[in-house]
Amino acid sequence: MHEQGSAPMRGRRVNLLDVPGLPLGSRTTRVVVAPGGPLETAGFSLGRSHIDPGGEVPAHRHPQEEVYHVIQGAGQLRIGTDVFPARAGDFFHIPPGVEHALVCGRDGPMELLWVYSPAGIVDHWAQERAQLAEAGGSSPRG
Repeated sequence: MHEQGSAPMRGRRVNLLDVPGLPLGSRTTRVVVAPGGPLETAGFSLGRSHIDPGGEVPAHRHPQEEVYHVIQGAGQLRIGTDVFPARAGDFFHIPPGVEHALVCGRDGPMELLWVYSPAGIVDHWAQERAQLAEAGGSSPRG
């Protein structure tokens, strides 16, 4: 339903391969759904990350609650003080404000779908990019 005089809401489509990748060390993240993103939303953000074998999502925390879904690959996820094996098909809930980190196994890359709410872009990406720039590091992917 829409208000009298307003335009009707319409569905939209975006292909993951058309979304620019954000290189973050040993991984590349594509933000697909977010405020100002290719598919704009107000209530949540969603994206996909490719993590190289042996790569990681460094320890971080943010005020949003988050869900990880491992699409491909295997590794280990720490949420607070709990450590879980992570493999294709697994879903994980990460409560708001809880530190978490992920390490990809060395047998192959990991593909990870993530969603968090409320929507926005988390601060740790800018912090990671700054640390990589200071260290002279970059990602082999774009």
